[in-house]
Amino acid sequence: WPALPVAEAPHAAPSAPPPTPSPGPEALTPTPPSDTAPATEPAAAAPRPAVAEATAKKRPAKVATPKAEVQAQGTLELLAPPGTVVSVNGRQVGTTPMPPVNLAQGHHTVHFFNAGLAQEATRELDLTAGEYRVLRVKLGN
Repeated sequence: WPALPVAEAPHAAPSAPPPTPSPGPEALTPTPPSDTAPATEPAAAAPRPAVAEATAKKRPAKVATPKAEVQAQGTLELLAPPGTVVSVNGRQVGTTPMPPVNLAQGHHTVHFFNAGLAQEATRELDLTAGEYRVLRVKLGN
């Protein structure tokens, strides 16, 4: 039998390459290089200095204030019979027994009065800075 001619497919115009699919959401996010952190992870140290810097700018600057002059003082321990009212420079400071009193350096007038003994006494003294002095007064017989 004679060979039958093979029908050839008609020559079609060269076909265009298949259409490229539209990019999906993953194609829109650029892939970071492998040596840096992914874009979804925040940089650990970047925000903190900015916050600290902003906080520092909000604090008011400290203003130097003059310190009050500290007056030099001495200490006076006052001993008298119990129940004696003690005044220094006209101001009542306590009733014996009492703790020592801090006074400015200088001249002071100390008055003792005991109503139970119906007696009083006055003493004058000069007290220096840092001095500790004991003033003992005997009232009664």
